[in-house]
Amino acid sequence: MRRGSHEDPLGWRLMKILFLHGLESLPGGSKVKYLRGLGHDVLNPLLPKADFEESVRIAQEEVDLEAPDLIVGSSRGGAVAMAIDPGTARLILIAPAWKHFDVPSSAPVGTDVLHCTEDDKVLFQDSQKLQGANLVPCGESHRMDDETALAALGRAVGGNLQTEALLRGYIRALLTEDPMGFVHDLAAASEEFGEPGEMFIGGDPGKGGGKAIKRAFNANADHRWLSTLDTVHWAEDAYSLEALAGKSKDELSTSMTLPGDKLKNPPGMLIGLWVKGRITLAANDHDRLFTGLRRDYVGSRADYTDEEQEQRQKSSGVNKLPRVSKDYSRYGQLKRGDEFAEKMARNTPYVLDQSMWHQADWSNTNEALVDNWKPIGIVAGKWVKTIKLNVDSLEDERFKDQVGVNQAGVIGKIFRMATELGVPIFDRDRNELWSPE
Repeated sequence: MRRGSHEDPLGWRLMKILFLHGLESLPGGSKVKYLRGLGHDVLNPLLPKADFEESVRIAQEEVDLEAPDLIVGSSRGGAVAMAIDPGTARLILIAPAWKHFDVPSSAPVGTDVLHCTEDDKVLFQDSQKLQGANLVPCGESHRMDDETALAALGRAVGGNLQTEALLRGYIRALLTEDPMGFVHDLAAASEEFGEPGEMFIGGDPGKGGGKAIKRAFNANADHRWLSTLDTVHWAEDAYSLEALAGKSKDELSTSMTLPGDKLKNPPGMLIGLWVKGRITLAANDHDRLFTGLRRDYVGSRADYTDEEQEQRQKSSGVNKLPRVSKDYSRYGQLKRGDEFAEKMARNTPYVLDQSMWHQADWSNTNEALVDNWKPIGIVAGKWVKTIKLNVDSLEDERFKDQVGVNQAGVIGKIFRMATELGVPIFDRDRNELWSPE
């Protein structure tokens, strides 16, 4: 006898859900328990780890026999869900590992995809390439069993994520408020720019103006989209990156790259620390986001007293400020909806959302400030061949004690830094060269 969807006493529609688990998971995991705790009828068959085709057959048989209202596929189970005929069922894919298997790179219209932007098992960028899906960044790791991920799953099951996506699009189309709101906020804070008591006509905005710019950016930027960008702090040599150990609260100047694009290093910068954190300011041209050097904020030559430096280190860390700006005092007169005014509002060096992104030319990089970051990799802009030779030699009993972390000079320093940070080494094409795991 087939089980079907029904109403609970409070009027919620309880559904029959087919849950397809991941490669290292078993039936009855945390997400299944969560869905059952909401009252849903969850089918959760065991999928053989070593046989993808058999997993697809089992899942298809469940669909044909049970006619579920909804199919949820997690990681490898997401790829299985994409390989079957779902019938009338809607799909929810959780960090789907579709690129690891021979399945189409598209999903049925109405599919929700839940994925953590910091997933180190199945890349978030893979989900960005899925056609026809509503991608929702959420969660803290690939496991997607934290509170925010489970809450997003609950909303997706109820169909609320589709409504939220439509509403966000409608609001953006109606208000287009990011760029205009940004310059209006800057105009309202114009008295904070420059030296006290002097008219500001452009140049160094001072500490007050710099803080106003970052405050307006925080209020008006599309942080969900910004979180999908890849950010790398570049240095001239590996030894320069050592000073960043334990400094995750200090803001870093980084390059910005679109998901899937080659990681671009500024001229002369040979090695980078790939980090993930909150973007506090972004520009299309690194020359337009001039925030000065570390010595401007720390040490005897800094623009801050010893007491101010000590307090910043104890609290929020070293936060950078833009050191060049134009005068925005008259931008408060710009009217929403006026074509010329909208263009003026967008005529700033900053990147607030995807519509304001312009790829930097070959000699430049898009740049961001990143706060509260954590390292996710070391990027070799040079020495790639030497690193590969070291990796190959690690398998050779004759040389393994002389290479890798034991190698002398800069190459050994790169391997030791990766080991200390617990992150892989990549080339600029995002290929993993070596991992300490």
